[in-house]
Amino acid sequence: MLVYQERENLYSSRDSHLSKVLLFALAAVLGAAAGYGSFGESRDYINYITFYENIDIFNERSFLRFEPGFLWISIIFQTILNARVEIMLTVLAAFSLFAKFLIFSEYPRRSLTILFYLCCFYPLHEYTQVRTALAMAFCMFAANAFFNNRFVLSAILVLAGSLFHSSLIIFGLAIPAAWMLSSLRMAPVVATVLAGGVSMGFLSQSLLSIAERLNPLTSFYAANLSGSVVNLFSAVNIATVALLTVNILAGSVTDRRTRTYFILVLFGFALAVAFQSIPAFSQRLREMFLVFTVPLAFNAKRTPLGLLQMSIAVLLAGGYLYAHLIQGIIGT
Repeated sequence: MLVYQERENLYSSRDSHLSKVLLFALAAVLGAAAGYGSFGESRDYINYITFYENIDIFNERSFLRFEPGFLWISIIFQTILNARVEIMLTVLAAFSLFAKFLIFSEYPRRSLTILFYLCCFYPLHEYTQVRTALAMAFCMFAANAFFNNRFVLSAILVLAGSLFHSSLIIFGLAIPAAWMLSSLRMAPVVATVLAGGVSMGFLSQSLLSIAERLNPLTSFYAANLSGSVVNLFSAVNIATVALLTVNILAGSVTDRRTRTYFILVLFGFALAVAFQSIPAFSQRLREMFLVFTVPLAFNAKRTPLGLLQMSIAVLLAGGYLYAHLIQGIIGT
């Protein structure tokens, strides 16, 4: 019996190693596709290459364009490694993907979960907004650390992620807030979070002024998408709300970890409502928080409502992919 158990453990260890090798290979291939623009030139590519080719470590402007983590990695790749910008973007995108794949491999139906992420968020993050992609990789590990009561490590990971995208600092407050709310009944939590988003909308300009004093990069973000109101009733947003609703009806939102993910997605919608007058904030924050739909997509049991939940997740993934194509995020 002991020998049999040892063999089982050996085979399990080998499968785990093989799985990680395959995930690393997939991350490397898709990272290279992002770095070299295999699906068309990304919207942010010109910004990245212009910044990369004109870095001046003695010029204060270089330190205001992007966060310090991304800046110093760019300096290392450009001045020390003498590498092209495509190589740097490949390494960063591959690292972000592999980190997320390791997390997704712990979820039920990991293959479907990874495909869901790739359809929904890879074109927008790793392919286009690599700084956001890196920040969210740190954020997902920070959430895991928090769930395991490693609060100091969680805070360190959030701070590390904010070196690549400063808005990640919001998650340092959002994760523990969502965790505390997860112990309450969901109906009043949903109502309170959405009402809070509407109320915060009246203070959005004041919050922007405070943020600009704390971080000069804020003005760059606020200027993006100026005058373009985010459509809260898009097909993708409606499908996401449908996914959340069926999650509750199917009994998929049961343990505190899953409930925390659910509430974090609600925070995304609440912030999108709150910052309607500042489209860059409304859209970017919604996009970042909605990454937490990934662990909610295929966690259902094989019941009629569970199958409905997974069917909506498939439709949502298709809707995201279609939106990425028609908006020219990929395929141009």
